[in-house]
Amino acid sequence: MKLVTMTRSLEKRFGLKTAIKMLKDAGFDVETVDLSKDDFSDDTRIVVINNPVYDFAGIEGEGANEIEKLDRFLDSYGCLMVFSSPENSGNLKNLSDIKKKYDRIKNALDEVEATGYGIVMPDIDELTLKEPEIVKQGGRYGVRLQASAPSIHMICNKPKSLEAA
Repeated sequence: MKLVTMTRSLEKRFGLKTAIKMLKDAGFDVETVDLSKDDFSDDTRIVVINNPVYDFAGIEGEGANEIEKLDRFLDSYGCLMVFSSPENSGNLKNLSDIKKKYDRIKNALDEVEATGYGIVMPDIDELTLKEPEIVKQGGRYGVRLQASAPSIHMICNKPKSLEAA
């Protein structure tokens, strides 16, 4: 059975019972975890953060780095659902940073899962432009522009498209 883990330490209790019932009715096992003390179970497929009031800690040492735990979970192709009210969203800078990082690689993760190959394209600020060069070709002139940037290439040896075959 697929496991959903809900964070315990930062959420308001409002709506938590309803969310747990909804997930169980959909066939999920549900557990709660306090990220400041515990790690995710290896069976966890979805983490639900329900209406956090305080931002997640990036504190080093003694396993209390909640941001690092969420990063490791997302790096292993886990899914993260965050339900937040507008009045609290301004207090969640660390959580916003995680979302930006994940949004950047999400399409590549989807592609590598579906086809076996995905690429994370560089951001514009990562581009390095070489000096423009004027070139003559026949009787015409042009400008040669060269740029380079890092990219991430992902390869999977068993994409879902091959599993069905």
